[in-house]
Amino acid sequence: TVIVNKGLFQMILIPNSKYRRSIFFIFCLATLNCVAIHSSQAEAYIKIASFNIAEFGEGDHSSTRDLVFIADMLVSHQLDLIALQEIGIDPQADFQLFALVEEMNKKISADAAKYYSFITAASGDERYAVIFHAPVILEDEILWLDDDKNPSNPGAGGKTFFRIPAAIPFSAGNFDFYIVILHLAWGDLNRRQNEISALKEFLDIKVQEDDWIVLGDMNRYGKYAKKSKNKAFDQLLVGNWQNRYRFPLLEAISEPDDMKIFLANSDSESTTVHHTKNIYDQIILTVGANYEFETSSPIFNDHVGIIPFDQAPQFSSLDHNTIKYRVSEHRPIWIRMRIDKPDDD
Repeated sequence: TVIVNKGLFQMILIPNSKYRRSIFFIFCLATLNCVAIHSSQAEAYIKIASFNIAEFGEGDHSSTRDLVFIADMLVSHQLDLIALQEIGIDPQADFQLFALVEEMNKKISADAAKYYSFITAASGDERYAVIFHAPVILEDEILWLDDDKNPSNPGAGGKTFFRIPAAIPFSAGNFDFYIVILHLAWGDLNRRQNEISALKEFLDIKVQEDDWIVLGDMNRYGKYAKKSKNKAFDQLLVGNWQNRYRFPLLEAISEPDDMKIFLANSDSESTTVHHTKNIYDQIILTVGANYEFETSSPIFNDHVGIIPFDQAPQFSSLDHNTIKYRVSEHRPIWIRMRIDKPDDD
């Protein structure tokens, strides 16, 4: 057990903490036992992805979602763990995620490791979900980075985060790690300022025994003027932040010491389909995970990358709202981590 030392996150890793909350739904295919199957020949690397899947399973959007295309995209890019945001809170989202995983499993060979998924409890106006397959193994319960504002009403959000980030422990080969899935506030800039302040407090805590991968839709500079001196994201880039965490996707598309870039250099480096060069979706590695990331100079589309699915010919004549409800308005982002090095924890 690791005890985090202060502030909002003082109890986050203590067993039976008030920040611990159970997994709400678990879906496993081809078995009633939700135990991931170990691969007999584990790969040296895994790809971990983040994907804001745009109001998945909400309203009438389920009827327009192209699950076959999404499944093919996720499988063909060899993603081993996919952290999803914007999963709806109604039961139709559960069934649609189940259908997506079924489609993914149709696209793999008979002897390949099956994909499994689970959905978290609701927080704010959505849920998170994870899709994964061996050699990735789910290790324990979810840990939450905040308390509910109103325990009887999860829709009220958290005391600090409207959608409380979920920390989920996994292992793959010799690599033991937590992913922290988050979706920060969009229109309420004061709330996002407070959320990023709390995220910085979490990242400032040195958890040497664990490797943390924080990923999701941070909405970065959205709704801020380009020359604004009060951009919430910049709170993360003060002091000796590089001694505690780094931004490998941003490093690959900018200068390593200049993470304050407002927009990507080209649309191919945008994490949205709007063709506005937005880089809302982010990956943050705590210093402990540098060992498995292996490089201090990440190369775009080698160590980290973005999947520009909307550049496929069938989307060329579609507006971004149509693409949003066929696939998403966000592009998946991914990072490659090595799993066969000696355990450093």
